[in-house]
Amino acid sequence: MASLRTQSGLADEQRTIGVAPSVEEAEVRELLGRQRLGGFEFDESRHGVRKSVGPKANETDEDGNPWWHGRRGVALRLALASLLMFYGWLAYDRSLVGQLAMFAPLAVAAWFVGNWYTSNQRRPWPLRWAAGTLVLVGSAMPGYMWHQQNPYGVAAQIRSVLLTFACLALLWYVPRGCWFAVRQTWISRHAVGLLTVLVLPLPWVLPFVGSFLQFLYVEDAFGIPADSASTPVYWTGAAALFPTLGCIGLLLPPLALYGWARHFHWAWEKSIVSVVSTGAAVALVVTGGVAFMSRTSDAAHRAARDVVNATAPDSYFGIQGERICVQPLKSKLSMHNGPLPTDRPLLAFSTDGDVLYLWDPARFREHGGPDPVMSVRSAEVSTYAVSDGQSRCPEQP
Repeated sequence: MASLRTQSGLADEQRTIGVAPSVEEAEVRELLGRQRLGGFEFDESRHGVRKSVGPKANETDEDGNPWWHGRRGVALRLALASLLMFYGWLAYDRSLVGQLAMFAPLAVAAWFVGNWYTSNQRRPWPLRWAAGTLVLVGSAMPGYMWHQQNPYGVAAQIRSVLLTFACLALLWYVPRGCWFAVRQTWISRHAVGLLTVLVLPLPWVLPFVGSFLQFLYVEDAFGIPADSASTPVYWTGAAALFPTLGCIGLLLPPLALYGWARHFHWAWEKSIVSVVSTGAAVALVVTGGVAFMSRTSDAAHRAARDVVNATAPDSYFGIQGERICVQPLKSKLSMHNGPLPTDRPLLAFSTDGDVLYLWDPARFREHGGPDPVMSVRSAEVSTYAVSDGQSRCPEQP
């Protein structure tokens, strides 16, 4: 029965055993060859022994207790950690280019630190570099965040430190849990084909999601037809990329929860774990989708508030609103929802096309008044932009 469950992927058979750095691999392999682990025989062709991460010097030191584990070593490690925290504290006041310049040496030093820290056994270079990065950047980030929260009091600083530790814990918990969830399963055996199936629909999914978000921003918030605000295709894809990746990322914690349950053999004996993981994944994705749509609506409301305050709104993924003054070129206009205000700036998302759609902030302030959206044929009017703070259009001769 155990063999059937293993071959079908229902049981999580451990194929690599971690041992202490001071233990010899040959001794462990010999010992494992004489006993069964949870009903499974140790087969060197399928199973392996891996030492825990650690410096090689820990094993080769004659006394068995390297000096850096003693009092001097503790003092030195505390001093280095304090210097790195101060380094991160100094980096906060720099510009983005300055911060990148300050953290670039840490990225280089991480390679040497990682090589030393993982030297007790040959390991892949991404793991070595990641280990060094975790040691150095993890020591510098508390200082950076402490400086960031300094004006907001001790409570905010404590929250930032706790948030840092929570993020580091998630960085360890989620990837390992996801790996436990998919290894030795149908997904891992067909990863290439499954990845192809998931990636191929993206060229159609991303434009659809981006167009929907642009619809929320232009048409739902301002009442202007979304197709009148023409944007390049890459901006439409960029608008959808963050929400799509965000919703995919929200699936990872429940998957990691299931993976850890499978790792400890809880996922099938106690099927409630699978139900809870699935329910949590659905709830997180729905919540994330609502949150991203709310972000789009909030951005549109901020843009409307800026226009009411006589300020140009910020761009939203290629959609740039512009405050313009409009002057008629003929006495009788092909106007919808007129009359056309010529004494104050109006908002337009595009002046191209046959029809010019305009949004009037003065009508918007009048709750229950006329619709703030109007349209006129572009050939019948002339337009020119106004600067921030200018709330009146100059009279034309």
